[in-house]
Amino acid sequence: MKWDIRRLREAPELCETAACWFSERWKIPVSEYTESIEECIAQENSVPQWYLVQKEDGQILAGGCML
Repeated sequence: MKWDIRRLREAPELCETAACWFSERWKIPVSEYTESIEECIAQENSVPQWYLVQKEDGQILAGGCML
């Protein structure tokens, strides 16, 4: 199986998808994730940095952030 680690700052089109994915797993409102991910995208040196691990077909396998 081929998979990629995607840095959301470099893939802003995944912001909403990622926010929904994290929200489903951790039961924190989508808006909280969206806000944090958008901050990460807007600022080069922002913390945290958000990541997704995706299969070739785009399915999300895992995700996380680095503080």
